[in-house]
Parts: sequence; C-alpha cells; structure tokens
Amino acid sequence: MKQQATYPYASGDLLEERNTYFYSSYHGEVLLEAWQARRREGLGASRQPSPAPLPAGTNTDHIIKDMVMALGKSSNETAAALARLDRLVQRFEVTKRIFDGYTDEWRAEDRSHYHNAASYALFSDLLSLAFGKTGCLTYMNAMLKCNDILNAIDLPPVVRHHLPSLFAKERTHAEAIRARLPPPLAPEPISEPPVASKGNMVAAPQVLNGVFMIACASARSQAYIQAMLAKGMVPEQVIFLGPEKEPSSSISPQARLWCGLSLPELSESFSTTCAKAGIPVHTTEAADVNSDEVLQALQESDAHLVVYSGIGGQIVQKRILEAGPRFVHMHAGWLPEYRGSTTVYYSLLNGNSPGVSAIFLDVNIDTGPILNRQTYPPPPAWMDVDLIYDGAIRADLLCQVMVQHIEQGQLIPMANQDPEIGRTYYVIHPVLKHMALLSIGAISKDV
Repeated sequence: MKQQATYPYASGDLLEERNTYFYSSYHGEVLLEAWQARRREGLGASRQPSPAPLPAGTNTDHIIKDMVMALGKSSNETAAALARLDRLVQRFEVTKRIFDGYTDEWRAEDRSHYHNAASYALFSDLLSLAFGKTGCLTYMNAMLKCNDILNAIDLPPVVRHHLPSLFAKERTHAEAIRARLPPPLAPEPISEPPVASKGNMVAAPQVLNGVFMIACASARSQAYIQAMLAKGMVPEQVIFLGPEKEPSSSISPQARLWCGLSLPELSESFSTTCAKAGIPVHTTEAADVNSDEVLQALQESDAHLVVYSGIGGQIVQKRILEAGPRFVHMHAGWLPEYRGSTTVYYSLLNGNSPGVSAIFLDVNIDTGPILNRQTYPPPPAWMDVDLIYDGAIRADLLCQVMVQHIEQGQLIPMANQDPEIGRTYYVIHPVLKHMALLSIGAISKDV
C-alpha cells in the first residue's frame, strides 16, 4: 500500500512559527510528490506568470535588485554580489525572515519589520539566478525554504502572480540536481561483529587522564563512548548536559559492522554504558554547554582536552573555550570545503565522499585548526544516516585522534584554516535531503 503523501513544511504562518527543518522525516518519493502537489495548491488561480516586475518597496528590495543586476556584469562584480548574497543567506537561514533593512554588519535595522511579501519573492528569484550561475546548493536550499514561506502565507495579488515563475524555476533546478546524481548502488550485506569469547575478552580500558568528554542524550554521544570503549579507552570523566533520556523502544539494537566501522547500539543509554565501564559522570542541571555550572566544572578539573559532543545547534562561547582545556570536535564534513550543518547530504548531492574533520574548536563555526581528516564510503540504503551513520563515522575518527594523543602525548594540528576559504552549509531542506537519500536507494520509511 502506497504511503500517503504529506508535505508539512509549507503550512501555517511561517513568518511567526518558523520551520527549523531539523531531523526531517524521510518518506521516499511520496514526499517529493507531496511537495509538488503543495506548490500547485498554493498557486490557486494564478497559473500564468506575471510579466510585470515586482516593485522595490524596502531598502532590502533595492539591495536584492542591485545583486540581480551585478550577477549579469563582470566577474568581479558577480563575485562581490555573491559575497553579499552569502551574508543575506546566512541571516535568512538563522531567522527565516527577510527584514526591511539591514545594517552594514547585516543585522536587522528593525526586528519587527519582516512582513513585506514582495521581499521574499524577490529573494527567491535572486537565489534561483545565483544557483543557475553557480550550482551552489546553499542557494537552492534557501530558495526552497523561502518558497515554503511564499507557499504558506497570505500574499497580495501582485506577489501571488509571481508564484508560477518561482515554483517553475524551483522545479527545474530540482530536476537538474536529480539528473546529475548517480544511480543507487546495489545493496550491501550487513555483517555481524565477532562474538567475544572468554579467551579474547577486552582488558580493562585505558583511562585517558586529563581527557574529559562533554556529552548529552544523543545518538552521537552514544556512538562516541561505545566506540572508545571498543578501542579500549575511556575519558577520565564525563560532563553530561541535562537529563538523560530512555532509549527508544522503536530503535533496534545495532550489533553490526559495516566497512570496518562498529555501529552504535542505540538501545543502550549513555549513562548505562558509562556505569558498566565505571566512567565518572557529572550531570548538570542545565542542558546548555555555556552554563555557569559547566564553566565551573571545567575550571575545577585537571582536564587538558575535552571531547565535545554537546547538543546540536549550540555554539560554544568564548568563555567556555578559554576555561582551560582545549575542545576537540568531530565535524561531519571535509574542512574547509564543507562547514556548517548536515554536510553528509550536501556531499552526496555534490558527488563527493562524506568526510569527517577533527578540529580544535574556536569561536567561529568549524574554522579551528585541523587535527585529522578522513573520507568514508556513502551510507548504504538500510542505514539511518542521522542516527547511525553520522555518529559512526565521527566516532571512528575520534578514536584515531585519541590513539594519536596516546602515542604522542599531545595533539598537533596538521593545518590551520583560512576562514575565507570554504563554504558554510545550513540545515538541509527536506526536498534536498530526500534527493540525497534516494540517490543511495534509501528505504522509504518514517525515521
């Protein structure tokens, strides 16, 4: 029986109740069908594109129109326009709003003024032009999110008449992305790990003195601690952010190997794993890594390294980074080319192998010194990318870095990053996520 098609991302007042797109569910081809059905529904009677250009009613509208003009001029002017557009995309991705005016630092001049519908239509058209010229997925990602807003909110007729053109361009770009993706790979067999016997039991794990871990109730933290234990090492102490959660009964145990990686067993909670291994855990009341409690715990510790596996979306503040120990972070992306969020999917869409980069955290996003990097095979169709694959590949490189620390007594960066080189990606839109998963032949299911 075919799954019912739903597309929940273009409904409601999205200017006030903004989409986050975090961990969007996977439904297979039916999601893409539902996306197009919702776009057609949003057109209403406006089936023919309007020939009249939209007027510029705000300062931001004038900025957008200037960018459009610049994209058709010299290479220098195009590059400058794209650099400005990247700043506007960053502000839109953070706020999901287009404000009537911005300061020189791209801050909203008035945070209450973001309701000009024409600004969103102009922005969508600019993003379409930029994607057509560059093929850069950050522009397509933002265009999909902007069109969700236009698809959901009440629009004046002059803006609504532009929807057919905007939605047609969006569909054309999506078809071009899918056309360039390789066909799905043949399914890979699932292998079971060897069963330990009394003759080959792992000895007591080595305690990494001075190495702490900041963890939370997440699949990534579970993957980290289980992988370190499997390699015979444990942190001296764990600082656990907020309350523990019981493992979901819907998640089956992952007692499997894939491409040499041991996959996390999500049926066992983080605290249970630590208790079995005798790892001391300091649980904080606050789930915020930037809380005073975390700062005090770090200042009072003898830690010189912190393996960071905090809550997604939180940015570690300068005062925490300067508390004493250096923070080691496993970023699921090949740096500096893939900064930001959900880069596994962007790598697949760009035809690149997913990568992991181990870095020392700094005050910016994914710009710290690189300790190690490694690419991994694309995930197989049966594997949950968010819950299993992402944690497994990060945990694998983490263990390599910790072995390096044991052998050398310190971590020496292999390269410093230039923050001006590379690109920052943002939480992937469900349409692009589905294209990436369908390219590996993912099984249609709710995750």
